[in-house]
Amino acid sequence: MTLSIERLRALLDQSQVHWEDVGGATQTLWQCEHFRDESDSPALAVFLLLDEGGELLTLQTQALLDLSRVRFVGPLAATVLELGSTRVASRFVREPEGSQLALRIDLPLLDGTLGREQLLFLLEELVSAADSLYPTLRAAADGGRAGGGTKEPEPAGDGG
Repeated sequence: MTLSIERLRALLDQSQVHWEDVGGATQTLWQCEHFRDESDSPALAVFLLLDEGGELLTLQTQALLDLSRVRFVGPLAATVLELGSTRVASRFVREPEGSQLALRIDLPLLDGTLGREQLLFLLEELVSAADSLYPTLRAAADGGRAGGGTKEPEPAGDGG
């Protein structure tokens, strides 16, 4: 038996997690301590997507960074690699068309079962990771790794 969108949303309701249908995706909003979107809001959107077969659940944050606006690609790339190697459940992804950096968890549902506590744990883990990693990502994108050396990095560009 596979997981249905109705069952997924019922689990959210049972967990008292407010959700909205946004273009077929299920969106939840979470208050954060460190994360700020482009309008300086501390609310982080997490999207829950089921594949057509109901056998893969994807939880993905909204964009943490707009890569088209990043001046210092080198320090950010190094930071993403370093932070990505420390994450067990989540991983960084570039969405869509490689212009935005988000955090994501893919959960195979081989037997179609997903419990309320498991879903809530995954949501809270993803939000906590995104919120705690955001200051380091932002610092790297703005010119250097947080707590890094004193050498000023070079902006990304054509070198000319």
